[in-house]
Amino acid sequence: MGRSRIILLLIILVYGLVGVLQAQTKVFSEAKGTTATGKYYDFEKWSFSIGTDKYEITNKGRGKRISGKNRVTKFRLSLEGSEIIDGTIYFAEYKNDVLLLYETYEGGYGMGYIVCLNASNLRLKWRAFVYGFNVGQGLIENKFAYLTAIGFIGKVDLGTGKYVWKHEDLYRKYDESGAFNTFLTPEIKDDIVIFKEDDDLNKGFDHQIQVNKSSGKIIRVLLN
Repeated sequence: MGRSRIILLLIILVYGLVGVLQAQTKVFSEAKGTTATGKYYDFEKWSFSIGTDKYEITNKGRGKRISGKNRVTKFRLSLEGSEIIDGTIYFAEYKNDVLLLYETYEGGYGMGYIVCLNASNLRLKWRAFVYGFNVGQGLIENKFAYLTAIGFIGKVDLGTGKYVWKHEDLYRKYDESGAFNTFLTPEIKDDIVIFKEDDDLNKGFDHQIQVNKSSGKIIRVLLN
């Protein structure tokens, strides 16, 4: 085999590997919400599809999957008392299981959750607390998810539902700058995960936190 051909094969291999790595990163999708007219909450139910399966979830946590020839599988998201799902539901498929990322509301308090449902029967495999309201759109890389909420960023192991690392009270810590109320979808650049604040509240500002994605150490905080 000639030298030029070996070099060409190495280039093809490298580009193929880059494509595989890129394919391992994906963003949670946003479910479509049905507006609740004249209610104190925003939505009554959400719907989305994964492949040929259609899903519906009410704000009371009652869900169903419609697949095949109208085969229905029902499931429940555990809610307590008068707690309801409020805002947006984000969803993703992980190793054929279903991930749901959402915010609940009860008695003036908001909180977030990420849950993993078994693909075959939609029973709960694990549930993790997201520490705050204003739950943002999550990012998946390999077997981990990067999550956000008001003043909160974290990395969850999707196999166990356990946090690899997390940082809380960022909104309070940087409250003089009014930073880190809501976040955009996290971004990954090499070994760094970047959490940028949504600037709807702070037009023209660049608030972001850069974190080593393995150790969770905060590398840089920008409050421009």
